[in-house]
Amino acid sequence: MESRGGHASALEKIKADANELQQNMRGLQSHRTLASPWQQDAIDRITGLANDLAANMNAAIDRLNKSKSPSAPPYLEYLKANTRIATDLADEIDATIDYAQNKAKLDNLRKKLDATAN
Repeated sequence: MESRGGHASALEKIKADANELQQNMRGLQSHRTLASPWQQDAIDRITGLANDLAANMNAAIDRLNKSKSPSAPPYLEYLKANTRIATDLADEIDATIDYAQNKAKLDNLRKKLDATAN
């Protein structure tokens, strides 16, 4: 089993990454009104997951600080929840990128079809 200090160090790194992600999301939010409806939806979904991850990271760190052992059940539940949220967040980002790439291809094909029809 890893030490409490090892857990604290790993959580601080993840927290820094989650905070950086939130900072990036604030940048996206500032441009949200210029985005298309599907982009606005994606920004909202990703922002929500990023905020959940950051809040859960803070809760996990708080729980670790209050517990005597990194194997205490509430702490482990926070870690499991963070894993699920991080996976959902990665899946959402991947799906958004895939959709954007496919949409761009379809828009390009539509333009080509329109050009040949005229």
